[in-house]
Amino acid sequence: MRRYCFILLLLSLQTLGHPHVWIDVEIRPVQDAQGRIAALRQSWQFDPFYSTLLLEEVEQGATSEQRQALWQDLEKDIRATLGDEGLYTFPHRQFAAPRDLRLVQKGNDLFVEAELPLLEPSKHLQYQIYEPEYYVEILHAKAQPLQIDGCRLTITPAEPSEEKYIEAAALDKNQKGDPNLGRFFAETAEWTCR
Repeated sequence: MRRYCFILLLLSLQTLGHPHVWIDVEIRPVQDAQGRIAALRQSWQFDPFYSTLLLEEVEQGATSEQRQALWQDLEKDIRATLGDEGLYTFPHRQFAAPRDLRLVQKGNDLFVEAELPLLEPSKHLQYQIYEPEYYVEILHAKAQPLQIDGCRLTITPAEPSEEKYIEAAALDKNQKGDPNLGRFFAETAEWTCR
């Protein structure tokens, strides 16, 4: 009986409170000939539940052609959403439109991979990655390298107030709250290159 109640509790948590999707992102700076950061190569790994949900949608195709068409539709939707939003990387004014955005399956995991060019290459870059309404939580992956090719990454965790936690927890899956709620839960990342 206890196990049954625990499972019901877990299932109910899926519909209450934001966020509802979790993403681990790994960032690699792309440097120009002067060693400045010219772009950020991003790899987003969706949480297992959301990956399974999307993959099951694709697997509904009866034939390999139908599954391929469903995959292409999913990739097109993701490309449109994330492309229009600049991969949710802020401040937008630092970046050009994402390029080479694609959906990748590795085993049971789904990834979005893309490159986000800087408008002006720089040896120093500070940014945040967040979905504004906090429906999706995006954090740097635990495996994120902190030093790559002469560049060092510093990640400062978010410190949202208790009020922001309560606000996020009060929103169910179909509710919208503060359109900038996500920024209160976003890490601040800073790359510095020699």
